[in-house]
Amino acid sequence: MSAAGIAHAQSTPETGSRADGRETQQERNSAMSDGEIIVTALKGGVSAQKVPVTVNIVSGDAIVSKGLTSVEQLTAAVPGVRINQAPGGLVNPVVRGLGSSPSNNSFEQTVGLFIDGIFAGHPRDYSAALFDLDRVELLKGTQSAVVGKNTSVGALTLVTRKPNFEFGAEGSYYHEFELGTDTLNAAINVPLSDSFAIRLAGLYSNEGGWMRSAFGGKDTPSVERTAVRLTARYSPNVDLDWTMSFQYADMSLDGQFFRTGIDTLGNSRRNAVLGGDTGYTLERFTSRNTFRTGFSYRGLDRIGGENDGIRLNSTLNYSFGDITLTSVTGYSEYDDIFIIDAADMVNSPVLRAGFETDKAFSQELRLATDPSKPFSLLVGGYYYHDKWTYEDLFDFNGAQMTAPSLGGAFQSSYRQTTETFSLFGQLLYKFSDRFQVSGSARAERFNKDGDYSARTIQRPGGLTIAVYGAYPAFSRTGGKSYFDYSLQGQYFITPDTNVYASYSTGTKGFGFVATPTSPGGVVTDPFFDTENSRTIEGGIKSNFAPGSSINFAVFDTRLRDYQIGVNLGTRFVIRNDQVRSRGAEAQVNLQIIDGLRASMTATYADVKKIGTLPANSIRGLPFAPKWSGIANLAYETGLTSELRLKSDVTAEFRSSQALSDATTFPLARVPGRVRTDIRLGVEHEPSGVEVALIVRNLFDVYALNYGFNQAGASGAAQVAEEMPRTIGVQASFRF
Repeated sequence: MSAAGIAHAQSTPETGSRADGRETQQERNSAMSDGEIIVTALKGGVSAQKVPVTVNIVSGDAIVSKGLTSVEQLTAAVPGVRINQAPGGLVNPVVRGLGSSPSNNSFEQTVGLFIDGIFAGHPRDYSAALFDLDRVELLKGTQSAVVGKNTSVGALTLVTRKPNFEFGAEGSYYHEFELGTDTLNAAINVPLSDSFAIRLAGLYSNEGGWMRSAFGGKDTPSVERTAVRLTARYSPNVDLDWTMSFQYADMSLDGQFFRTGIDTLGNSRRNAVLGGDTGYTLERFTSRNTFRTGFSYRGLDRIGGENDGIRLNSTLNYSFGDITLTSVTGYSEYDDIFIIDAADMVNSPVLRAGFETDKAFSQELRLATDPSKPFSLLVGGYYYHDKWTYEDLFDFNGAQMTAPSLGGAFQSSYRQTTETFSLFGQLLYKFSDRFQVSGSARAERFNKDGDYSARTIQRPGGLTIAVYGAYPAFSRTGGKSYFDYSLQGQYFITPDTNVYASYSTGTKGFGFVATPTSPGGVVTDPFFDTENSRTIEGGIKSNFAPGSSINFAVFDTRLRDYQIGVNLGTRFVIRNDQVRSRGAEAQVNLQIIDGLRASMTATYADVKKIGTLPANSIRGLPFAPKWSGIANLAYETGLTSELRLKSDVTAEFRSSQALSDATTFPLARVPGRVRTDIRLGVEHEPSGVEVALIVRNLFDVYALNYGFNQAGASGAAQVAEEMPRTIGVQASFRF
């Protein structure tokens, strides 16, 4: 399967058939129908080509074949989502030019992440390892009712592979020569009886860095990931199917994803020279990361980070007649530590360290009638409880800087509890074989409590007085009720072509800034308001020939009180802005000849703030190119009776974009770019063994994907560079 807008028909179903040949209800809801892929995130068991929403699906096989190991790498495979690196190991997911800013750790995500139907609400959850996936589903537009929890502009769903009732195993090893990356994937499926099976899967990856550290001689950032998942499935008959899984994952980051990349006024170099680094230069792929001897925070004594956590999932489906009862239970927890240098200086670093812990529990119960009937109904309830703690340490060693008033150090701590209870429902009525309407609604009660420990001053300085002063312990609390809904109408011109229109609303709850400013010891109000979204969408979907389809949609999304954070180098500005995204999307899949496929997904999104423009803010939004997408050409053919050639070329593109919302950022926009990846493999079909050459960023295109103002150096900025060209070989097997 290539990275097309709709997954190709050879993608494997989510679950394997029972040994007795009968399908379970879960399999009927998740398998393909007449060569089309079923969207499981919408809970209705409907083909992606027949749902009134824009959806992109990529198979797990495609993820592995590209050598991808983490959620932030999905930009290269999933059309329509852009995930950018940010300081502290955070990421910035964007759909249709909209996404939560990574400048505030306490934001929930505007683009919601779901793992096997379980909501993952924190930016750190996007560091999840990718392995043994059945598929990735991206739903665009406001999703308020049935995906599991409200999302403002989209939902990214990871669906892991479930055990089936046939013995099997698979694995792959990837070695990349330029950066020295090694990746190992493996899985084994064992049926213990005709009703009980287990699956054990794991990942190890050690990704090399591409920026040479001037101190220590390391290539950074290097990322090491280890993950393992055990899944058990019990299915004694066609009416009962119960899947349970346990996952442990660990991520270690050595270095950081950004460096000083802009110095228009020479202040960054001046600071470096004052600190004794007379040889300071800005060079491509050269980092100035400082590994400060003696600095330690929670046991981490280097620039970088550590994250480890567990996930437990239970999904129970029980059918009685035409009604299916589903219970989805999730629990997760993680610990995360990071240290970054936001000034990139040898003797005058600006260090920020953070420590996060999170424990989240969710329970969803729903009843659904047979979606193939003229009238179908889905109703349910959802409960979510999250306890999150965050400790922050800033150390502004600015005594030798051009802005010496930035000196000082402080430490603060914040604890947050979020509790949500909601009732939801969805109704579908088919007036005829051609015309149908549907509607959904969600009523939600949202409560949040924030407890701030007393901020302590570790070292007095100008910054601790002017921006981050000491304050006593205090608490904030609040609760609100929300009601969101959607309406869809759909008309089938032919069985293979339909037009649709939809209107949907959504809500992302209010919150409190984890690290508030406190000039002179007076705390700035840490509250940020609820984010409300509304999306209008209309489109056409058509399968016009075997293996070929074309989809087109227009959309208009309005965000009232859009939650945005801006990193100014020495402080963070948190606002509620008024924003809209308006544009169109096209998906084309062509089966040109037997074995040759072409596809392209393109998005045009005009994103801007509406109404009064906030002070010192650009009219648009950062990370919002007007044009973006993925084009793919895949060809397969038999070389001999046993050998098969598999080739794939993917071009991921975007137009120019801003990197910061602040007008003081020294680079207004970065130019557009096209990144080209190729894969050339030969498979020995009888044994299931394949060897492939993988080249990413074939033409070594240089591009920036993140930036923020450098502390203590006006006209200078820290930037994150996209990965340069890499060349690797992958060997895989499956039986």
